[in-house]
Amino acid sequence: MPGFSDTVRQELLSVIPDKACCLQSELNALTQRYGTILLRGGGRYQIRYRLPDNDTARMVFRLLKRRLAMTPQIAFHVEPYFRKRRLIDLMIGELDAKRLLVTLHMIDPRTGSVMLHHIPRGTRTRRCCRNAFLRGLFIGCGHVRDPERVYLTEFTLEDMDRAQIARQLLEEAGLHPSERRRGEKCVIYLDQADETADLLALMGARGARFAWADIRIRREASGVANRQTNCDTANTGRMLAASDRQLELCRSLAQRGMLSPLPRRLGEIARLRIDHPSAALTELGELCDPPIGKAAVHRRFSQLAAYADQTKKDEQKTKRDG
Repeated sequence: MPGFSDTVRQELLSVIPDKACCLQSELNALTQRYGTILLRGGGRYQIRYRLPDNDTARMVFRLLKRRLAMTPQIAFHVEPYFRKRRLIDLMIGELDAKRLLVTLHMIDPRTGSVMLHHIPRGTRTRRCCRNAFLRGLFIGCGHVRDPERVYLTEFTLEDMDRAQIARQLLEEAGLHPSERRRGEKCVIYLDQADETADLLALMGARGARFAWADIRIRREASGVANRQTNCDTANTGRMLAASDRQLELCRSLAQRGMLSPLPRRLGEIARLRIDHPSAALTELGELCDPPIGKAAVHRRFSQLAAYADQTKKDEQKTKRDG
């Protein structure tokens, strides 16, 4: 069964922007993640997209076809490591490679040098383009942890420059990302439930956004129920412990014949506790004549405890004096 992050990714892969500028921004993000420039000598070069699965390859293929009318060549590459995973290569020939880089604003117009990790100004200034870039960025290096356990969305990037770009775009979208190192890579992450929900909505993962909200509601309801149960259990435990202390005090006074000299109200509450050892304070108050409240019952037991302590001190003093 696919995880939540896989579900988000599959939904994002099915989103195709309507505007040419958004197609370009998303393709820019995917090119930065998966694109490699292959030098052929004499100032000639090709561009290769090495993609991890069929769905991602289909997405890049459609973006190239729709935005630039390019039909890349398809090849397959088997990694010698990592369980010989099969990757999909999309090759852009020499004639189309420069046109692609110019369209994506990845060639410096002054020097002609290639800037594979350049973000066009329009991506920063237009909300729709920024959202499209974030969608491509998530497809390439994003991950959402299982929301049943933790609220966390991460972007794992190869270097600090790309991490700074991702962080700036998230901040411009009104989010508050944090940053940390993981080995040689940089991780930009969101650890607030509301911000992950906002990011899913911005990227166009509406189905995942509703699923996220449903999981969050269930988690919070479960948390409230657990806290209520724990609170009730703790209150019951404290009530039973207090009842045991009161019962022990009243029985001790009764065994020493000290209930009779007590004022009527104290003697009455002591006898009621002995007769009803597990009753709550409210119940004992209702049995009194006349009935009293919980606070009054608590005060009477406090007075009984003070009386017992004072009596014990008097007896110890008498022994010392004798």
